[in-house]
Amino acid sequence: MRSPSVLSRLAALLPLLLCLSFSAPAPVAAQTEGGDTLEGQDEAAIAEARERYAQGAEFFRRERYSAAIAELTEAYRLWQNPTILFALAQAYEGDSQVLAAIETYQRYLDTTPESDTRRPDVESRIRLLNQLLATLRIASNAPGMVFINGQEVGPAPGEIRVPTGRHQIEVRAEGYRPERQTVTIAAGTEVQLTFTLREEETRTEIIRVSEGRAPIRLPRSAFMVSAGVTVAAVGAWVGLAGTAVRQANTYNDQPVRSDAERRGAQAWGRRADIMMGVAGGLAVGTLVIGILTDWDGDDDEDDGGDGGGDAGATGPAPEADVVPQRGGAVLMLGWRR
Repeated sequence: MRSPSVLSRLAALLPLLLCLSFSAPAPVAAQTEGGDTLEGQDEAAIAEARERYAQGAEFFRRERYSAAIAELTEAYRLWQNPTILFALAQAYEGDSQVLAAIETYQRYLDTTPESDTRRPDVESRIRLLNQLLATLRIASNAPGMVFINGQEVGPAPGEIRVPTGRHQIEVRAEGYRPERQTVTIAAGTEVQLTFTLREEETRTEIIRVSEGRAPIRLPRSAFMVSAGVTVAAVGAWVGLAGTAVRQANTYNDQPVRSDAERRGAQAWGRRADIMMGVAGGLAVGTLVIGILTDWDGDDDEDDGGDGGGDAGATGPAPEADVVPQRGGAVLMLGWRR
């Protein structure tokens, strides 16, 4: 890359170039990329181009190369002056965008006559920058596109010029899974990479796998158990809420109130709130179980199917009781045989 002394020298030249190239009175002659001359180009556009060029030169001097690139790019859009193009190439070089710098330097050569005094320096810069590149040869079993560090750079298979350093190379092709490789490339080298892309799974295969899965169905007994527990929880909440209301009324009716009585009334209120949350959660769970219940199926297996068993015999049944305790209540869950 360019030494700091050269960078400093180029930075110092930008204000001078500004004065030399923009000091001509309007109308001025500006060259386009195709070499044609635009006589009397819009003065307002040129004035804005001068301002943006000056701002870009200042950003370059402060080594804020990305900002300089933005200003100089807009300046060149407004006024296709080769001097702006030369400064833009310098900004790309300062920002280590080697490929963009080479391309912009070449555009400068294409828009200036052979007698231009800067041509030898520009040609030298292009030769030096080319030495910082490496050649990447991409082989792929499917035609696609090459991405370097997430940026699309060219087709695959193919040959690509890349800056030196560590890069993530990715090949993408329609109908195939992307494949990535990370490589470190040295200047002046040629690197061969082979990508073997695998085809993506088809939609038909995915459907065929999912067809074998049976929907979730729960027996009716699961819903009955859940409903019984929910009813018990609601009953417990009603009991606790009633007790909490009575305790609060008793506390409010007393002419003299103690902190202990206040804490006791608040405790009953908290118990009622907790039980309300439990009952609500159980109610939601019961609703979900009801949706998943197989209401058309049979829960009980017939013993031989001859009706010889006790028609009234049943298996274990769920049981839920609320047992009052000092300072609260206990919800007892179990099975009755």
